[in-house]
Amino acid sequence: MKMMSLFACIILPILFLLPVNGFSQVYTPGISAYTDIAFGYGGWHTFGFGFTVNDINGINVTALGYYDRWQDGIFNDHQIGIWNSSGILLTSNTLKAWEGYLINDFRYVNLTSNFHLSYGSDYYIGAIPSGLDGFVHVVDVVTDPSITFLGSFYGVMDIIAPSPELVFPNINFPHASDVILTNFLKESQVIPEPSMVVLFISGFLGLLNFKWLRKRFFK
Repeated sequence: MKMMSLFACIILPILFLLPVNGFSQVYTPGISAYTDIAFGYGGWHTFGFGFTVNDINGINVTALGYYDRWQDGIFNDHQIGIWNSSGILLTSNTLKAWEGYLINDFRYVNLTSNFHLSYGSDYYIGAIPSGLDGFVHVVDVVTDPSITFLGSFYGVMDIIAPSPELVFPNINFPHASDVILTNFLKESQVIPEPSMVVLFISGFLGLLNFKWLRKRFFK
């Protein structure tokens, strides 16, 4: 009983502090791997892919990414957006030329605030390729377990528009391969930092040792 009291007084406060000071937030990409078979350039159409959210809790999108083939920077500004299945643009941000941060083959820009996507719903992410900022033809797409890949899609822009504008990409690509241009990052389960794990274990073992010493020398 006294041991439980010690646990409640010492260990529990440490546990309450861990989520704030002892855990690292992990961010994972929607598309995690694929086989690259060709590279393409150009076009004013919006290219992207569709996906279904599998996580019963939904997912929180933190950043939007654009394909950076040479991993040396993006030449042009690119607006990247996510739509729902009704064609409503839910969230977007612009990746500025030569800015953003690189993770694998994509350069990302953070959203102003995380955006929640609901379980069981279909969504589409897309951007417009331009200049030397192209797209990649792929097969064997692998995604985070929280989503299901629906294939690559595109949206046709009005040819009389004075400049490229994002269009809901709801037309499936009629090719054997998929065309990938965009990606996103999502919040994943937090993991404890090693130092905090050691602190927790050391504290708990110290309590056990204290109990043994008390029984041994203070009977």
